[in-house]
Amino acid sequence: MSKKLLLPVLWVAWLWNFSYRMMFTTIMPSLQMSMQLSNQDVGLLVGALSFGYGVISYPSSLASGRLDERWIICGGIALTTVSMLLFSISRSFSVLLILSFTAGAGLSTYLPQGVSLLSREYSAHHVGSVLGVHETAAPVGQTLGPLFVWSAIGVLGWSGCLQAWAIYSVVVCVLVLLLVPKSKSIARSAPKPTAKGHVSSVFFMMVIVQSAVWTCNLGLLSMVPVYLTKTFLLGVSYVAFILGVSRMAGAVGQLAGGYFSYKLGRVRILFLTTAMVFVATLWITLLPFDGVYVAGLFFHGIVSSAFFPVYFAMVSDMTDYSNRAKMIGLTNSVAAFVGGTVAPAVIGYLSDRFSFQTAFLFPIAMGIVGCIGALYVWKMRDSTRKMWAS
Repeated sequence: MSKKLLLPVLWVAWLWNFSYRMMFTTIMPSLQMSMQLSNQDVGLLVGALSFGYGVISYPSSLASGRLDERWIICGGIALTTVSMLLFSISRSFSVLLILSFTAGAGLSTYLPQGVSLLSREYSAHHVGSVLGVHETAAPVGQTLGPLFVWSAIGVLGWSGCLQAWAIYSVVVCVLVLLLVPKSKSIARSAPKPTAKGHVSSVFFMMVIVQSAVWTCNLGLLSMVPVYLTKTFLLGVSYVAFILGVSRMAGAVGQLAGGYFSYKLGRVRILFLTTAMVFVATLWITLLPFDGVYVAGLFFHGIVSSAFFPVYFAMVSDMTDYSNRAKMIGLTNSVAAFVGGTVAPAVIGYLSDRFSFQTAFLFPIAMGIVGCIGALYVWKMRDSTRKMWAS
């Protein structure tokens, strides 16, 4: 299969992944009202999705190279789709938690395989830019999911939105099976020529940075719809619309992150994007809802999206193909647990007992931790120079 087809097909699959995540988040206010759930309950449901993502992300990455990547990706799509269909007809909170977990487990199977496939097919010189293009699917998916809810929830309800999306899942599976190449045997290569202690400490700090950015991005964003509807009494459809439109700006961030990481150096852009994510977090947690707040959502979408192509390109720099999927699965497991599971649960718990302003201190604190971690990675660049060679 031509490389020209690989990137578009994987882009569509990543779009499916993020549209499901954001659609799930955006239906929460409607689900909360229909089932009389607390903020903490909503946080647990959203967190269960990320918990499933985190728990299965590393084990699924171990299958890379042993099983055909196409079947791993399509198996995850099928698991998520069936789980969401059952979620749409269940009215038991405990069952909803389990189904949310299994849906997240299905979502976790894609990224280690997708990044591994792209970094295998494209040279290290171009992988940052390629991943930047690939990652534009994330903000487009973050836009598509909420806008679909905005347009359809009045007619279909939150459950009908989940059911209708199964059609998209079938299309993605067909494209992946027909157009993505079969697995190739993995050639074991020598470790990267860097000092082991420095590599391990930098890699550990990068996991912390990713966890912090995930907290300030998806962890915080998962509770923003409930925050806006309950604090400012905005309509569910309106919140879905502004949230979806604002995420489209992230496509600019993805391309900019990949481009500038190549032009100016990965570690420098990693620090700058992490710092800007912190600023965006302050913006949408401390300001009242008005035009400036909406501008903050756009800024948040751009800078949080710019981080990820840089981060994944750095992980590709540090690893060879034989263990790349495994390391991406490991970092995603930790980040999904901290940023995607703990963050919404903590925000929901604190907002029920105190206020959203108190609850938002958690992502703000994590933003500070992320900036410190990114600064450490930057300062270590001299002793790890060969690792970051572009």
